[in-house]
Amino acid sequence: MKDFLIWTVIIVICIFLLFGFFFGIWWLWQFPANTTYSSGERTGTLYKFSERGLFIKNWCGELQVGSFTQTDKGIITNYSQNQYTLDFGIDRRINDQKLIDKINSLVGQPVKIVYEQKAFGGHDLIGCSEYLVKDIQGIK
Repeated sequence: MKDFLIWTVIIVICIFLLFGFFFGIWWLWQFPANTTYSSGERTGTLYKFSERGLFIKNWCGELQVGSFTQTDKGIITNYSQNQYTLDFGIDRRINDQKLIDKINSLVGQPVKIVYEQKAFGGHDLIGCSEYLVKDIQGIK
């Protein structure tokens, strides 16, 4: 009877340890993916958008921020030192084909993107960047 009680306690402890281990892995996976650090808008010239990845395909793009100035005469291209590149991606869990087609039609044009920045940088199974695009609009 004493051996049975000891083995029962050992098995229960092992089950709790396994449950804790898998819960910890799940939490580390879900917390960065679902926690929004910031959200906002950026304007610039969309100059790259492609599907990439060897096994897990992600739609990724690059926005040249600070590459144009909008005046009353129209858009003036600005090749200054104040430019930087914003890497962004599409959330794989949503995989919005309309948004993908809309972004593909605006490559090479001035655009405004609406994005969410994921906490802790996100990870490749969700998108290729911590910035996930929610909407995009062309600027005329």
